[in-house]
Amino acid sequence: MSADTRFACAYEAAILYARAVVACSGYRPRGEGHHRTTLIALVLAMGEDFLPVARSLDRARKRRNVIAYERPDVASEADAQGIHTQVTDLRARVERWIWRNHPDLI
Repeated sequence: MSADTRFACAYEAAILYARAVVACSGYRPRGEGHHRTTLIALVLAMGEDFLPVARSLDRARKRRNVIAYERPDVASEADAQGIHTQVTDLRARVERWIWRNHPDLI
């Protein structure tokens, strides 16, 4: 898989984790801009400590859009590895948050 594909797949995983938090909080962003709205709602649900994560994922969102809609060869190997590491951390934090705040949804 290319670095672009790995980057885009990792970004999509991050959005799924963010959507899980948002859904547990009773919301469902839809329509144009729903990825951006999901990242804003992630911070609202999980707290200000998640602002750096959301900002980083918003930058990844923009890069993923370029990959998906404009041109290839946007992400480097380091970019793909970096977002993979970030998503792995996000998964663990989201799982802990759901266990603490919504154990009935596990």
